[in-house]
Amino acid sequence: MLLATQAYQLYLKSKLNNKQLYISNYVYMEIRRSYIISIISFYFVLHLDNVYTIGDAITLWSNKFKGSELKAILQLISQIFSTSQLNFSNPKDKNKALSLLAIYIKRFDLIIKTKFKFSEDLTNCARAEVPLTIDIKNPAIGLKKFVLGFEDTATCRNQCKIDDFLIIHCKLEVEQIVEIASQLPKNTNTRRFINIANNLK
Repeated sequence: MLLATQAYQLYLKSKLNNKQLYISNYVYMEIRRSYIISIISFYFVLHLDNVYTIGDAITLWSNKFKGSELKAILQLISQIFSTSQLNFSNPKDKNKALSLLAIYIKRFDLIIKTKFKFSEDLTNCARAEVPLTIDIKNPAIGLKKFVLGFEDTATCRNQCKIDDFLIIHCKLEVEQIVEIASQLPKNTNTRRFINIANNLK
């Protein structure tokens, strides 16, 4: 519904047009972690003083990040800039590109909040609650604040209820895993596995 090709999005809309769409906090967090954070990362690569053009930022990104997810982000960003007819080698278009990215990030987050109804989520994922507030005139401040809050995993994990959720809903499975682990040969990895499983109990 959010990232598929236009043809597939149209197909999904035709099937789900009259139905309420739901999203959980945990899924929302995953979209932020795997997608929005990556776009923000590219924003700050382009924002660097010694990066003069969009092409410079793309080259730097391509050399630094090799993962398939990040390459997909690069394709999307290139498409956004091409659609707006920005010149990848013209330094004058750098600020336009930064503004476009900030608008895209803000709009994408808003689409999620308006298109989907948040379902009750017993995981209480704190990273999903980190505010993303962007002032289009000076987006870097809001984006940096969001990244710092989102990547403060220690604070977020203290508030997260995923362990409680797993124990309540997967109690039988956890007990079976502990039983199987206790019957395995006692090497270092097995002992570590049993300790983890027992901690879940």
